[in-house]
Amino acid sequence: MTIILARNLAKKAVVVFTMLVLIVPIMMAAIPVTSAKAATRKNFKGIKIAVDPGHGGKDGGALAPNRLTEKFINLSVSKYLAAYLKKAGAKVVMTRKTDKFVSLPGRAAIANRHKVHRFVSVHQNSAANRKANGTETYYYHPSSARLARYVQRFLLKYSKLPNRGVRQRSLAVIRRSNMKGVLTEASFISNPKEAAKMKKGYYRKRQALAIFNALKKELGVKDAPKPKPPKPLAPAKLKVHAGGKVSMQNTKTSVHIPYATGADNLISITNISGELAKPKVIFNDALGKQIAELEPFLRAKTIFSFYPKNLVGEDFIGSIDIIEPMGTISPGFIAALMAE
Repeated sequence: MTIILARNLAKKAVVVFTMLVLIVPIMMAAIPVTSAKAATRKNFKGIKIAVDPGHGGKDGGALAPNRLTEKFINLSVSKYLAAYLKKAGAKVVMTRKTDKFVSLPGRAAIANRHKVHRFVSVHQNSAANRKANGTETYYYHPSSARLARYVQRFLLKYSKLPNRGVRQRSLAVIRRSNMKGVLTEASFISNPKEAAKMKKGYYRKRQALAIFNALKKELGVKDAPKPKPPKPLAPAKLKVHAGGKVSMQNTKTSVHIPYATGADNLISITNISGELAKPKVIFNDALGKQIAELEPFLRAKTIFSFYPKNLVGEDFIGSIDIIEPMGTISPGFIAALMAE
């Protein structure tokens, strides 16, 4: 009896196993397969990107043989990137828009507070060996590896520099940020040849365009408009009485523009009171050293303007001070400077 019962149970087990073998593949075929690729999007609408220009303020970053400071290059690349992203429909959050210091935890906190979808920290590399060159991209969260690979791929495509690889590192800004993020080291500012290229606007634009295309690829954006070179980074017409809306700092006797380039079309100061003013313009390099001075304007009663490239060349990167000399300060210039 026991033997017969055992045989019957064995037969049932075989039948059940056979049914499972036949049914499970059918069930699996009915389950939708989720692709590892990002969903296709027409544009960046609804996407928030944090752009983090490395260093700034008292933290100049690396120093180039031609005296360029990394913080200015990072800010320039980041502003181009922000312009490309905004044109494509993205909302952009920048950790700094001017030459100011922001702590590493503070940068990540800005991205986390705005609940951005992607985080990009823009840097340039440096080494004691001036022959060192190449491109590398860092990530921390494993979920960011795919984005890092795209960023590295496009940076290499646009720079034609040696591939130093994609690396996972515990770097503060990408470790503390909650979203997918990368930190770029696009080229070596310590390399004289690469530092010379960084003075050219086209080179900084190509870095920005590479990162833009990497984000586009990783997010599955298909129909975003092809970026065109953005307008000059500084306002084309800088009006003193709009001081709260532009990148500059006012005192009673001067205007300080912390970031300007020789590519800026026109810088214009409006004297809003109608009184006479005779300001002078001083150009400083990335280290704050004076490199040129424009003689005071004669009887600037309303507007006085100048083209930076005509005075210091298109390669200029640094700051500009517009000063009304002590002893000749006019009521009109003071009124313009103090107006908000």
